[in-house]
Amino acid sequence: MPTPMMTLHSDLGDALLFWRMQATEALGELFEYRLTVLSTQPRPDLRALLGTSMAVQLKAGEGHVRWYHGIVAHVAQTGFHVVDRLSYAVLEVTLVPKPWLLTQRRDCRIFTAQSVPEIVRTVLDGIGYGDVTLSLSGTYPKRDYCVQYREDDFNFISRLLEQEGIYYFFTHSQTTHTLVLADALGAHASSSGFETLPYVPPGQHANGMGATVSEWQLARSVHTSAQQLTDYDPLRPRVSLAVDEDIGHGGDLHPVSGLTAFDYPGAHVQVADGKRYAQVRAEAHNVQRSRYRGDSDAVGLRVGALFSLKAFPRPEWNQEYLVIGAQTSLEAPGYASGAGSGAAPFACRFEAIESKLPFRTAARARQPLIAGLQTAVVTGSDTDEDIVVDQYGRIQVTFHWNTSARDGSKPSCPVRVASSWAGKGWGAMSLPRVGQEVVVSFLEGDPDRPLVIGSVYNADHMPPFALPDNKTQSGVRSRSAGGGAADFNEIRFEDKLGSEELFVHAQKDLREEVEHDHFATVDNDQTSTVKHDRKHKVDNDETLDVGNNATHAIGQKFKLSAGSEIELVTGASSIVMKSSGEIEIKGVTITVTGNNAVNVEGKVQVAIKGGASVDMGAGASVKVHSDAMLALEGGAMGTLKAPMLSLKADALHQIGGALIMIG
Repeated sequence: MPTPMMTLHSDLGDALLFWRMQATEALGELFEYRLTVLSTQPRPDLRALLGTSMAVQLKAGEGHVRWYHGIVAHVAQTGFHVVDRLSYAVLEVTLVPKPWLLTQRRDCRIFTAQSVPEIVRTVLDGIGYGDVTLSLSGTYPKRDYCVQYREDDFNFISRLLEQEGIYYFFTHSQTTHTLVLADALGAHASSSGFETLPYVPPGQHANGMGATVSEWQLARSVHTSAQQLTDYDPLRPRVSLAVDEDIGHGGDLHPVSGLTAFDYPGAHVQVADGKRYAQVRAEAHNVQRSRYRGDSDAVGLRVGALFSLKAFPRPEWNQEYLVIGAQTSLEAPGYASGAGSGAAPFACRFEAIESKLPFRTAARARQPLIAGLQTAVVTGSDTDEDIVVDQYGRIQVTFHWNTSARDGSKPSCPVRVASSWAGKGWGAMSLPRVGQEVVVSFLEGDPDRPLVIGSVYNADHMPPFALPDNKTQSGVRSRSAGGGAADFNEIRFEDKLGSEELFVHAQKDLREEVEHDHFATVDNDQTSTVKHDRKHKVDNDETLDVGNNATHAIGQKFKLSAGSEIELVTGASSIVMKSSGEIEIKGVTITVTGNNAVNVEGKVQVAIKGGASVDMGAGASVKVHSDAMLALEGGAMGTLKAPMLSLKADALHQIGGALIMIG
């Protein structure tokens, strides 16, 4: 090939001259170009060069032009170099892609409702980089919740891309370098003029032959041939999420069997996503199956390009390949001297795989790990509700490190709340409320899998019992939703020696429900105060046993009713009231006293009977009256006696007997 020409384009214009460059590039990796340049300025402003764009133009025969574009990440003045009696300052410059700046940015933040390509664009927007081309054949779902935690921005997007099976490479022009996101062969094409390259053994290359490939080698490796993943979805706890992807059926692998990699969790809640993730991991292993290495002088042989090899002695190797890595050396003629002189102006050692083999980047990005516990603040919705929860008992929290929250937005995640007891429709439940500080654990240490395991007090949310004065108290005090400090339910234990107490406070209603027996024992006094009505219902029998006295004081009216009979008994005395209307009073002596009057009335009959005698007396008079007939009768003898006795009949007065004695 004709001798290529190299030209350096920078903000300093002709003040910088290209000498040589070592370029390292690979699929799914950031490129790095190490340049040695000559400065016509003996004291160049190194600081001014940092972050600026630089491009190397490579011109070969037949109009082939290739650009290497990047930004200056490092520059050093290493000495001086004399060319044709002119002294130049020697600068060592490192060019990187602008996304390299992401390695210098660390953050903790949450992304919601974005797919991985969307997240990548969002992160790249943070450095003002928008030269991104999506050459994707797959469709990538939006992630409800995705956390970047204490990691640099580049590691964050790299691990997401690796998980989804997306990789990238760069295309270059004089003014920019473009990041191409790819996931399949369709994202790649051949460089114009370099679609097919012949193999020419070393030392047999002749002038005018054109671009060739030499030192073509194949390396094969033993690697994992099957990938198994599983996960767990609490919203579908009985659904198996186990997936298996085996790439060992094609017959072109190594002869070692049983090399299966199993991992948990698989970061999926749908089997289809799990299969895709397992396939990506298996294909990443499979990239190691066979790799080809070669040397070439083809200036268009760039990373991400396709080419076909021909004229290789093994015909089966003459096929299409994808360039996955390259190390390129450029050196401008005329500047070298001594041991460094005589180097080829352009040399490329590259690595390739068969184009029919899907490429996936190996999982190199570090997975963030939260080894301990953290606290977070419970957040709510746009309403004033202080309890915000879904049907699964999940709440929303905002972490103290969430930079988006510090900027004023409210990103949060649905988080399950651990319970001391959780059954199928039974267990213990206590839901944290908006504003409370909760303790959060992370399943497998994964920031994407938080779990609330408790809550803690702070200066804004103090304990319910003032401390240290009430340090012997423990218990539970709730807060009425929407209420204030005076609105609560409470169960409190006082454990101070000599003052032990169990206190129960119901802000409104207290309900007890016992499906069998209820026992209560009070070893001393019991006082019950009801400030309104009290109702007591017993469906069967009730027994009240009072050891000494019982006193009932009724302010107004006391009513005692029974469906069949009421019996009052003390010793030999009793009162029996029956539902038929009969009342029976029994006793050794019965005294009925009225301070004013005693009325005894029977609608039909009143009978007063004494076994020996009946004594009816009054301080003034005794009147016996009947509206119909009055009969006074003695079984043996009847006596009416008074100092003066008057017997009078308005109609007829009849006195009769076997013997009548008057006087």
